[in-house]
Amino acid sequence: MYVANTDAREIRTYLPDGTSSGTFVAAGGGGLGRPWSVVFGSDGHLYVSDHSGSAIRRYNGSTGLPMGSGSDAATDSLWARTLSRPYGMAWNGETLHVATYGGIERFSLAGTSLGTFGQASRTPTGDAPAAASLAYPYDVAFGGDRMYVADRGNDRIAYYSASTGKYLGAVSSRTSAFTTVEPSGLAWRGSLYQSGGDAGQVNRIATPALTLERSFSGTHIDEPFGMDVAHDGSVYVASKDTGRVAVISAAGVVTRLVSSSLDDPRDVAVGPRYAPALTPGAAGAAGASGAAGAAGGQGAQNSEPELEVLVGGRPAGPVVDLAASTGTAGVSVRATDAEGNAVSISMAVLETALAGGATPASPPALTDHGNGTATLTVDGSTPGEYLVELSASDAHGEEWDTYIIRVAPAAGPS
Repeated sequence: MYVANTDAREIRTYLPDGTSSGTFVAAGGGGLGRPWSVVFGSDGHLYVSDHSGSAIRRYNGSTGLPMGSGSDAATDSLWARTLSRPYGMAWNGETLHVATYGGIERFSLAGTSLGTFGQASRTPTGDAPAAASLAYPYDVAFGGDRMYVADRGNDRIAYYSASTGKYLGAVSSRTSAFTTVEPSGLAWRGSLYQSGGDAGQVNRIATPALTLERSFSGTHIDEPFGMDVAHDGSVYVASKDTGRVAVISAAGVVTRLVSSSLDDPRDVAVGPRYAPALTPGAAGAAGASGAAGAAGGQGAQNSEPELEVLVGGRPAGPVVDLAASTGTAGVSVRATDAEGNAVSISMAVLETALAGGATPASPPALTDHGNGTATLTVDGSTPGEYLVELSASDAHGEEWDTYIIRVAPAAGPS
């Protein structure tokens, strides 16, 4: 996946399991200012809306290099310029639609301007049925023969005919049973997905009826912005205030948390493919990895330790559910290294969210037994969640994974 790491002025990449595969576009690459939205075109290249640069930039979809002539590093990535503060983007065929202060600006694959849908008034007008009533549109998505617009200033989702641009209507908290307060991001795959920045949630909305199917929220989704939906229905959400990407299954369960150190991420693209794995003799060609280590010898590669959490002796997923107990509740952690190197295990507690804002009777703790195993304990008497980052390191590098440890409420009297 490809993440617009906005305040760091870069595009980062991650493998399907959430492991970092490095920096795809380096900070300021090709003149990049504040990347807001990332989408792939039918040409296989990555298009980035540069909010501070008022431009759309294009990068080679395989290498991340600017697509220009190479004569000017500061401008070689420019594909379209003089936009009015571009935000989210979406393709409809080979026409790119960009949400801007001035409305929805359209461009051909060659970068030629095709005009604007819905001139933005910048003055909220509620549900007035007119294309010109858009106020600070933040994102756009296409589904069926509709174009959906996150009309942030009007707290609504406006929709148009995708083929003619005719305004068809709007849905908002004032007219529906779900919140559309300050919508930030949109995505479509069978259903419409809408994130609400200040609402801290993601809605899955049936189309064309525009009725709520499911809402996702939680401590791991704080100021959600751009999204992408994978083929399996998993939703990848850029959570601005937590500095990570949350991956939510179609059933509404957070299955992965990607990174804990992104700087104001605003969008994510699953992409036409993931960053390629390193091949023998090409170590380092794809940039830094989440399993970062030093190669020994020419072309040598060293497998990093593999990390897993065990519950009852069986491997657990990224979300670990524990029964309530009167004392501490624990899980086992195991790290193995293919080369047989000594491995150390450590833990960082990223977040604690207990019922009623309680303080745990005992803080999360990890005991490394020095033999590739460790025990992780949490307070079992107070229900809630702990977000922890576990790492396993040997002499050559380190592997890390993020887990959610959930303690269930105590069972009531039967």
